Amino acid sequence: MEYIALIPSYQPDDLLVKIVLKCMQSFHIVVVNDGSGPEYDSIFNMIPKACTVLRHETNKGKGAALKTGLKYIQEAFKDKEYAVVTVDGDGQHTYEDALTVIQKAEKQPDCLILGSRNFKQTDQKKSVFGNFIARSLMRLTTGNNIYDTQTGLRAFTYKNIENLLEIEGNRYEYETNMILYLSRERIPIIEVPIATIYLDNNSRSHYNPLRDSLRIFKQFMKFAASSIIGFLVDFGLYTLLTFIFPEEMALRIIVANVIARVAAALVNFTINMLFVFKLKRGKTLKYAAKYFILAGVNMVLNTALLALLVDVCGMHHIVTKLIVEFVLFVASYIIQKFIVFRTKRQAA
Repeated sequence: MEYIALIPSYQPDDLLVKIVLKCMQSFHIVVVNDGSGPEYDSIFNMIPKACTVLRHETNKGKGAALKTGLKYIQEAFKDKEYAVVTVDGDGQHTYEDALTVIQKAEKQPDCLILGSRNFKQTDQKKSVFGNFIARSLMRLTTGNNIYDTQTGLRAFTYKNIENLLEIEGNRYEYETNMILYLSRERIPIIEVPIATIYLDNNSRSHYNPLRDSLRIFKQFMKFAASSIIGFLVDFGLYTLLTFIFPEEMALRIIVANVIARVAAALVNFTINMLFVFKLKRGKTLKYAAKYFILAGVNMVLNTALLALLVDVCGMHHIVTKLIVEFVLFVASYIIQKFIVFRTKRQAA
């Protein structure tokens, strides 16, 4: 399998050249000059001709640079099997760690491999706090317990390139969106320990803690809002229908719940498809099939519990709806966290 190192770079110093020369021992090199400006041409001109250097005329952001590199790799290596590792050009990643991560991806070609830093070994309070917030939000919104959500050292094979090119985001939020999207698609995410390096108090990094954290937070909020809207549609329509339908109507609770669940699923899927993940409409059937299979299983369990508690046990239908929703939410979270994702990681 071919090894490729993809290095997005904005306003680098000569450390970029040293990283490229080191990585050339094992990797094809693709560098993306993300609109650094003519004053940095001398640095990029020092990169050996055997490497590929792509260029943005203006700064578009790390996410855009990564996608530019991925599009090039997809075309240039289209008849080959390959793995890609993304490496930051500011010295935060070692050649040895890049090699370890990509070798893991070669063994697990369907997975995303993250180089996970140990923040207990650093005094970079901004990075520690930022990752704690991102890690907590990631756990709440996806059930996926990832320690280092913001690492730039990531490896994957050609099998996931198409998925990665569909993901929204042109700046640092792209890396967060990547984890959100792959978690939703049930693509396993595996963490591999790497060195925690901050050169010159991390002065080379172009990450803006406030601005870029807001971009990341915005994506989490869209994801969470979609789920909340779906719940409100479900509960609101269920409540309305149970009041409209006469009490003597056969299967009143079941019919009301099925209609409400179907409507909520359609709303939630449409919001995720068009506004949260902004997926390609040409693949609507593919995403819809997976989504509604899961939604269907959830609806059957939801309806069965409602019918049992209301019709058999005589509980109030509104109170029962809230209890059932809460129980299934907790059950779904536990299954994702401790069975779905954990099993895939252990198998890896």
